[in-house]
Amino acid sequence: MSYLVLARKWRPQRFSEVIGQRHVVRTLENALKSGRIAHAYVFSGPRGVGKTSIARILAKSLNCEQGPLVDPCGTCRSCQDVQAGTHFDVIEIDGASNNSVNDIRELRTNVKYGPGEARWKVYIIDEVHMLSTSAFNALLKTLEEPPPQTVFIFATTELHKLPLTVLSRCQRFDFKRLTPLEIEESLGRVCASEGVAVEARTLRLIARRADGGMRDAQSMLDQVLSFSDGAVQHEEVVQALGLVGQERLDQLLNALVARDSAAALRLARDLAAAGADLGEFLLQLADSLRSLLLLRLEPESAAAELPEDVLEHLRVLAPAFAESDLIRMLTYLGGQIDAVRRGGHPRLRFELALLRLTRMEQSLELQDLLRGLAGLPAASLESLSPADGQKKKLTPASEARSTPARPATSPANAAPSPAPAAPLPEPVRSPAPPVHPPTSTAAPVRVELDLERVRQLWPQFQQEVEKRFPLLLEGFLQLLPVALSAGRLRLKGELRAGPIRDRLEQARPELEDLLRQLLGTAAGLTLSLEEGVLSESERFLKAQRTHLDAESRFAELRREAPLLEELFQRVEGRLLDG
Repeated sequence: MSYLVLARKWRPQRFSEVIGQRHVVRTLENALKSGRIAHAYVFSGPRGVGKTSIARILAKSLNCEQGPLVDPCGTCRSCQDVQAGTHFDVIEIDGASNNSVNDIRELRTNVKYGPGEARWKVYIIDEVHMLSTSAFNALLKTLEEPPPQTVFIFATTELHKLPLTVLSRCQRFDFKRLTPLEIEESLGRVCASEGVAVEARTLRLIARRADGGMRDAQSMLDQVLSFSDGAVQHEEVVQALGLVGQERLDQLLNALVARDSAAALRLARDLAAAGADLGEFLLQLADSLRSLLLLRLEPESAAAELPEDVLEHLRVLAPAFAESDLIRMLTYLGGQIDAVRRGGHPRLRFELALLRLTRMEQSLELQDLLRGLAGLPAASLESLSPADGQKKKLTPASEARSTPARPATSPANAAPSPAPAAPLPEPVRSPAPPVHPPTSTAAPVRVELDLERVRQLWPQFQQEVEKRFPLLLEGFLQLLPVALSAGRLRLKGELRAGPIRDRLEQARPELEDLLRQLLGTAAGLTLSLEEGVLSESERFLKAQRTHLDAESRFAELRREAPLLEELFQRVEGRLLDG
């Protein structure tokens, strides 16, 4: 008899044997008990998590000679035929190879005839997202009004490719990835039943590499058992799966801590000479960095997820990595793994990735640096935050030559202490409080016109324009106040279309009146519209409507805040997106 692989031999045959999909199993069991059987189901989720297995179990439960039963007997002819894939009324279709409209038309013809031998006719269409648009359209009417005693079960790994018209006619079940612990426990039971001894750390490694798929884990275990001659050795498993031992990962993590690019290059050379899967190594590195981040942010979750020996080692390394730097490293690796695996010149890409990681500068919180320099209150630093709410970080170039563990909350370490501090300069200007247009008919109080006051109120003025003149907003957002002289406010911007400029010119009296109300001045203010590109000196910091890029915002801050400019020069820093 030919060998039956573990993924087929250990496929669940009853709902009670399904692992990790309790929410799906419970719903289907209750539907069987109450007789509320839907005519169409969609099973979506990652590969190898039980979609097709549960579809077959449901077909067996519906057609069991003793049933319908929540747990089919598994011994009657109907159950055995479903299990063998030879049941006359349980039709399994591969959507990838039967995806044309003609295939679906044939299905529509056959579905008109009821079940021949069993109570229910069940169609299981795997990879249903591969059907063509015409095939889906041909299937809609049958899904809307199927013949009695007919059930459609669609399985897919790419739910977003199914038309909404199909989804709306089906009950949808989302299958989840299995946890490493669930996979490890299942593999342990398989090994015990097969009479093979495998170390717990080996099963744990396979479970983590399976990425939530039981079928992948069982296939890897099959490969390991075939590779090993007798007892399964952990080192042989690492070699069989194309992985890299933990000691290699430890070498690279230590190189990252020490900023040792030469050590990283030596490691890359050794891995290439050993024929290691470089993309897989980057994936293992990302997994280790993720564990370090988890250990910093949520130690209890890390303790529950990681084995004790790995946990102890990572606890030693964790203080050497800042949370923000771990996030940056993981973000960078996320784009490099596929590039190394699928792009050309994998070794070159791999070496460049390791060099980039070892030379990645440490990021320091800008607000923390300012507080350390002058003890500014937090409220006075609010205007340093970018308009979109993202944190910006100042990265000193000198930190690239030090270890990540070096405290960086005070810039005193970056340069000799200055002479006794002079009185602090004025704090960075906070946004002016909102000024609402007067609601009474009384004459507004005359206020001296000032360009800076206009700039502070400009976002609010734009909001008022949006409310009262929505058709003007598109062009108005391109204009910024750049000069004020003798009651004449000059607006400048890139008006790329003539009609936009014409509409603004026509509405200029209304805009002037609205701005006078907002500023609290009775008269003496006119607007002039000038088309052109803003120079750097004509830009100004805004918090709402018109966003400057990060570098422009920071350059403006440096000009306006001498304290920030002094800090920038001391640490030789540059601004990074965090």
